[in-house]
Amino acid sequence: WSDGPFRAMWLPLLLIVAGNVLVYPVLTRRAGVGYAVTALYVGSLGVGAALRGELLGAQVALRALSLVAVGAVLTSIVRRLDENIVEARTRRHEAEARKVALERSMRDLDERNRNLRLVLDNVAQGFVTVDRDGVVSPERSAAFDRWFGAPPPGRTLSAHLAARAPEFARWLDLGLEALRDGMLPAELCLDQLPRRMVDRGRVYDAAYTPVSRDGDERLLVVLSD
Repeated sequence: WSDGPFRAMWLPLLLIVAGNVLVYPVLTRRAGVGYAVTALYVGSLGVGAALRGELLGAQVALRALSLVAVGAVLTSIVRRLDENIVEARTRRHEAEARKVALERSMRDLDERNRNLRLVLDNVAQGFVTVDRDGVVSPERSAAFDRWFGAPPPGRTLSAHLAARAPEFARWLDLGLEALRDGMLPAELCLDQLPRRMVDRGRVYDAAYTPVSRDGDERLLVVLSD
């Protein structure tokens, strides 16, 4: 060690090892070409020292190789931790963005519902929607409830009006049944629905408009006094 050529190389060797094991990972968070070059350099020094019989130099080179390997592993771990931190931050930001978007959508939906309720509470016609089975939906105008009473959940429109206008209810049931069967064109079935209802001396005109949203087909029934 003290007399061989290895003596002139130990200081650069230690500087390269220290730089790659300590400084390089901290500054770049990478393990790659620097470790490979260092390993080749240290390995060549160790092989040369062993061939010359300088056992101490070979041992030092072997330990230096061990340090390089440890540095590479540590740098890989640090890089993986950095990636995990970045990924966690990205997911948190995405979750916060989704939360903000959901809250905005809920506010917009509440506003639309309030506006719709305002219209339904003040319109002078009986608006009511029914599904393909004729079941009344909760969304209806206040005028409908004033004229015919509020139907309980799950009741069909024909069953709700049967006591007041039995003929209208019967024809409405038949028309909705034909519409469900699909044997006739929908336009023809709609034309066959009753257009006038008499309830205790008061006459109401009836109009029907198919409505669909997200595959949910309904029928808007408009009763006018």
